[in-house]
Amino acid sequence: MMTRLPMVIYAAIALSSLVLGALYLFSPTFMPYHAVAVGAEWSAVPPEYRILIGALLDVAGGGWLALALALFALIAFPIRRRERWARYTAPLLILAFNIPTLWATLSVFRHTPATPPWFAVAGTCALALLALAIDRPWRRSASPRRT
Repeated sequence: MMTRLPMVIYAAIALSSLVLGALYLFSPTFMPYHAVAVGAEWSAVPPEYRILIGALLDVAGGGWLALALALFALIAFPIRRRERWARYTAPLLILAFNIPTLWATLSVFRHTPATPPWFAVAGTCALALLALAIDRPWRRSASPRRT
């Protein structure tokens, strides 16, 4: 069970990244907390800014989708085979995307009246570290299984 739990955690993060990626990539407007942060509804934002904000939302959505696809590929093949490099790579990818995302959401939280979902991003970082700690790929006994 303990060898499967990190894969379950990574799969849950991948699934949530897939949902967030699709939400941000295909949303025709910004999120409700964005409206609070800028003090205006989407329709009141000047068209030039809407193009820029929409592009930034697309980049964020694309990042989440890329993270989800990378995690699903790692889980499906090298992590399932207990390949050590992949068991380090999954949490590294999660943290590489989510630490800057956490920084950005905390900045919005600190400097605007908005309440972005920073706690979910922090939770994702914590889950990645928990999965790494449970998996412990640095252990010698964690070599790939022979079939």
